Amino acid sequence: MMLFVWMYLSLLSLPQGNQGQISLEIENIKQARGVMRIGVYADEDSYLKKPLYFQSLPVSSTNLLTVRLKDIPFGTYAISLYHDRNGNGKLDSNWMRIPKEPYGFSRNPATTFGPPKFQKAAFKHNEEITELKIKL
Repeated sequence: MMLFVWMYLSLLSLPQGNQGQISLEIENIKQARGVMRIGVYADEDSYLKKPLYFQSLPVSSTNLLTVRLKDIPFGTYAISLYHDRNGNGKLDSNWMRIPKEPYGFSRNPATTFGPPKFQKAAFKHNEEITELKIKL
């Protein structure tokens, strides 16, 4: 009987079909307030416009935030995120449209002259758990 229970529980832990989890470590958080807003984009056309997956999490500690995005179908994605320090639901910027709140992208590409192109931030998600580190 115990063998059947163990086998059933083992099957539950397998990835469902062609999907898995994306584990994010968000580094360099300076203030323990506000909300981390995370968008996962599936292609260049939707990039920074319409995320396939979106999550908001309260930021209650500094330095590091670990997030698990579950049930993400296997594929190629790019992630953008920002620390909405004042919780107003948008990435605040100055009069020159330069962000005033911390932000980051998957693969940590340079952002000197605006956001990176989809290809620069894109990564393959094809494992049960894909691990990424994003620095604000």
